[in-house]
Amino acid sequence: MENEKNPTEIANAALPSTVLLEIESANDQPYRTGSGFFVGEGEIVTNFHVVEDARKGSAKLFGQDEWYDIEKYTALDIDNDLIVLKIEAPDQAIVDTPALPIGDSNDIHTGDTIYAVGNPAGWESTISDGIISGIRQEPWLDKRIQITAPISPGSSGGPVLNTKGEVIGVVSGGHSLRSIPLSQNSQEAQYINVAQNLNFAIPSNYLRSLLKQRNEREAPNFLSLAKLERVRHIDRLGWIGLASYTFPLLNQSNRDVKNVRCHVIFKDEEGSVIKRDIVVFPWLIPANGTKVIIRLAACDTTALGLADPSLVKILQKLDIAEYNEPNLNRNPIESFLLGLADLLLTNMDHAKYSSLKPHVKRLTVDYEIQILDLEVVD
Repeated sequence: MENEKNPTEIANAALPSTVLLEIESANDQPYRTGSGFFVGEGEIVTNFHVVEDARKGSAKLFGQDEWYDIEKYTALDIDNDLIVLKIEAPDQAIVDTPALPIGDSNDIHTGDTIYAVGNPAGWESTISDGIISGIRQEPWLDKRIQITAPISPGSSGGPVLNTKGEVIGVVSGGHSLRSIPLSQNSQEAQYINVAQNLNFAIPSNYLRSLLKQRNEREAPNFLSLAKLERVRHIDRLGWIGLASYTFPLLNQSNRDVKNVRCHVIFKDEEGSVIKRDIVVFPWLIPANGTKVIIRLAACDTTALGLADPSLVKILQKLDIAEYNEPNLNRNPIESFLLGLADLLLTNMDHAKYSSLKPHVKRLTVDYEIQILDLEVVD
């Protein structure tokens, strides 16, 4: 193969651009390690699951003792478990660290030789060889590369290289070995392995697409906000009665979430803030699913008679009908029933009523909905 390198050449080129990541929790305690590699000046790619729920992190270069602070990210792809981190105040050592070349993951084949670089179990700057044992594509999952190179906790986020030294994948983890007893007698039990270690990498072409997002963001976001990108509001905010309102939330990730906390900001035609409202949706929003959020205003309860179940049904039905149902939920009946249940439950708890007044609706020309917090369901 043209431009093919030997393992020593690949290691010498890749190791200086690969980093050890140490992730810190909210109380500044280290609780997770991982791997990453440079894709630009001061920019490191790794797995999203390595940094999720983190307040900040640190990166350490190959062969050096200094740790560099990471508090922000410049691009994120939750579905493909990729994030681009930004080193704060890069010095000359960071500036001089070259980015690894990104290869074409469409130009790979089962049986190709590969090299995985990372920090398995905290052992810094390890390189292991293997082959591509399969290229997997499932209906519920994007394409993944199955590799034979050994993977351990701490390897996640490291580069998978071809024989040219190009990144053709990002280590994402594996399925561990499981054993089952051959005998029911615990004293004489012998065990047989039923699944060998299955290791996977995310194709580099997903990373290529992610790197284009860096130019679309106004500024890097704080690392602690990364998980909030799982959920976003879609379509428009609609009004029910004098001051109650509703809007749909989309969980655009492959994990269920709950306890979504939103900040709703109402603005007039000049962009000035009229009113702010905090909305908490405690119920489950399934992976890649949508829920309609209903927010009742206390001043509406008398005017609309929301205690009357028959009127509640009419209001809810009319409200849901305003939306493009196929784009909201796969099942319009389910959408209606869930929205009705939310409305009735909210009506039972006056603490969840909005404090909006009718004049907010009259003056509102624009609004903003921010996701403040959420809980990922394991």
